[in-house]
Amino acid sequence: MASAASGRRSASAPTARLGGVPLELLLTAVRGPVILEVDEPRGQEFASVRFVVDGADALDLARAGNVWLAQLDTRALNDGTHRYELQAKRQSGRAARVRGTFRVRTRAR
Repeated sequence: MASAASGRRSASAPTARLGGVPLELLLTAVRGPVILEVDEPRGQEFASVRFVVDGADALDLARAGNVWLAQLDTRALNDGTHRYELQAKRQSGRAARVRGTFRVRTRAR
């Protein structure tokens, strides 16, 4: 599962499958840094995990054990809704993508 460690989480998450393993992302961002975390299921090793914002700005997540991490600083983004794509790839080259939107607000509610 992928999640943002800051801000509120949405009730439903977009999902995709990578070789039978579900990938999902829960993300609601308030202005500031958030940690992106993708848990790698045991025995389902990923070769790379990438987070793309608005089709251009990409973050490559770094492996820490069976978790992939990156920091997204939403202060670099304008307020409003942004598109994302979470991309995970296995050593075999099989890939999965999860697409959706998240919203950045100047003030938390």
